[in-house]
Amino acid sequence: MRSAMFVWLSLAILPGPLPAAPQEPTDILSVTPESLAGEEPAALEAEANTAYQERRYEDAARAFIRLLRQKPGDASALYNLACCYGLLGHGDQAAAFLDAAWNAGFRDIEHIRNDPDFDPVRESAPFVDLLARLGPESENLAKAAGKRLAVVAPVMADVRVIEPTAPVEQGRLPLLVGLHGFGSNADSFAGLFAKREVLHPFLWCVVQAPHAFPAEDPIGFSWGFAAPGAGWALGARSEKLAADLVLEAIAAVKREFPVDERNVFLLGFSQGAGLAFSIGLDHPTLFRGVIPIGGWVDPAAHDRAKVEKARKGLFLVCHSPEDRVVPYESATRAVDFLTGGRIPHARFDYPGGHTVPKDLLVRIVSWMAAPTAIEAVPVPAEK
Repeated sequence: MRSAMFVWLSLAILPGPLPAAPQEPTDILSVTPESLAGEEPAALEAEANTAYQERRYEDAARAFIRLLRQKPGDASALYNLACCYGLLGHGDQAAAFLDAAWNAGFRDIEHIRNDPDFDPVRESAPFVDLLARLGPESENLAKAAGKRLAVVAPVMADVRVIEPTAPVEQGRLPLLVGLHGFGSNADSFAGLFAKREVLHPFLWCVVQAPHAFPAEDPIGFSWGFAAPGAGWALGARSEKLAADLVLEAIAAVKREFPVDERNVFLLGFSQGAGLAFSIGLDHPTLFRGVIPIGGWVDPAAHDRAKVEKARKGLFLVCHSPEDRVVPYESATRAVDFLTGGRIPHARFDYPGGHTVPKDLLVRIVSWMAAPTAIEAVPVPAEK
């Protein structure tokens, strides 16, 4: 499964009845904005992703189908629907919707070849025929695109700062800096606390990643530079540039707001959590606590000197055992790395998969009031 970019294909057969297509009104004067709104795409995407995380693939497919009725040109939904068909063992539909996603702009052939969601149908004739066609097509597209150069250039970054929503003692304010996940943006992540109705006694600063995806609505962003055929992982060079951007954003916020230098925290989700790990290990004394949620750390990227320096920091590792986007083993490896390096840390496990539930935010806000290194503490499911 993968978030991607955008062609509509008539819906293939899925077990059971599908929602009826909306009918055009006979009386144009009876139309209202509300009657045209349909279902909220963001809610449908969340429903689909939740069902996918819980391995309810038929329910996930139905939600993606409803999403495509609202956004018929969404390549991400087309690709993820193809994944659902793959997991359900329907080779014809998996190949058809994968072809639609490809035509819409999803051209990551290596991801397609290695995506385990297609393993149940990888030997089916339609899927074999499709990959046999897409391979040469991908090579031709790469040749036509020519050689790509990654050029470092200054950019203006979008940074949002939200005032505390809970009472704060007079004086300088605590600061929590947020790094969104792959494909998200500052607008979406800035509402993390508000959407879950969690009050927070600190400045909430959200930095938008610098690399935009083409043809997304809303536009998604990545912390790592990604070019077709070059993969999507954070490269060492773009990671350093992203870290510099975050550090400059923090400095700018300190110039504009009365920030308590002793109470600066860094929170990242998913890809943003990977970057938060890296920044926190490089600059442990800058933060009172670093809070990676659903992320990972690469031990090979941190030598002994950096590990010794990082012992002055504190990490709160949060991960869901149900996470299927960034496996739970990533948190275990991160904690093992922190433990082996004698780097202070705490750990919260929580239910819900690759998301940030309300109960976790409440626990994080509570931990920030008196951050300490503690044993793993599970967060109960929401009632």
